[in-house]
Amino acid sequence: MKKLDDAMASHVAGMEKKFGKPIQEWIDLVVSWNEPKHMANVKRLKEEFGIGHGHAQMVTFLAKENSSVHLDDGDMEAQMLKGKEVWQPLHEKLKALVMEVSEEIEFSQKKTYLSLRTSKQIATMGPSSKKRYQLMINLKGVEPQGDLELMKPGQMCSHVVNITDPEYDHLDQLKNWIQMAYDRTVG
Repeated sequence: MKKLDDAMASHVAGMEKKFGKPIQEWIDLVVSWNEPKHMANVKRLKEEFGIGHGHAQMVTFLAKENSSVHLDDGDMEAQMLKGKEVWQPLHEKLKALVMEVSEEIEFSQKKTYLSLRTSKQIATMGPSSKKRYQLMINLKGVEPQGDLELMKPGQMCSHVVNITDPEYDHLDQLKNWIQMAYDRTVG
C-alpha cells in the first residue's frame, strides 16, 4: 500500500487500536467477500463487526483495487495521462519549471491532476482532456493578464491557464505566476 496521508494514517491507526487488527486484515476480508457494491460492504462491516460508519467506509474504499491508495505516483501519473499522452512533454517541462521555482514545492499526484503544495496549495496541473491542459494557480487578488484567467469563486484555485497547444511556449509567464503563488505561501 502506498504511503497514506496524515489524516488517513490517523484514521487507520484509530481503527487498528480500537479493533486490535491491522488494517490489511480488514481490507483482505472485504476483498474476499467479492461484493462490488460499496454500501453493501459498509453495511456488512457495521452489522457483523460493529464497526462505525466512518471506519467501514474507509476500509471499503481501501479495499477497492482501483482506488488511488493502491497506486504509486508513477502509476497515477500514467493513469492521469492515459489517452492524453500528447501532453506528456509539456507536463515534464512544467514539473522541471516548478523545481526551478523552489525544491520545497511538493508534488502530490492525484488521479486527474498533480497538486503543487508547500504548507498550502499553490497550484494544480494536468490534462483536463485530449485537447486541453490546465494550470490552476492560487493568486487571489491578482488581475488576469496574458493567458491567466479568473476562475469562478469557490474553486480550488483562483486562476487558470487553459493550454490548447502541446507546443505551448509561454513557459516564462507560467514560471512567474508559480513563483508569485509560491512567494505568497512562504512570505
